[in-house]
Amino acid sequence: MPRLTDVDEISSLVLFVASDDAGYSTGVEFVADGGYLLVLDSSFGGYSCW
Repeated sequence: MPRLTDVDEISSLVLFVASDDAGYSTGVEFVADGGYLLVLDSSFGGYSCW
């Protein structure tokens, strides 16, 4: 996604993490970077998330 994020996208994530719906989510890192961490790794012959 070659664009900057929208405030609504980040606020939705923050509201989820602060809600009771996220009660079962512990010790995780939520990455809101629009897919920036998705890199082409030729050693695996395709896309990999690292």
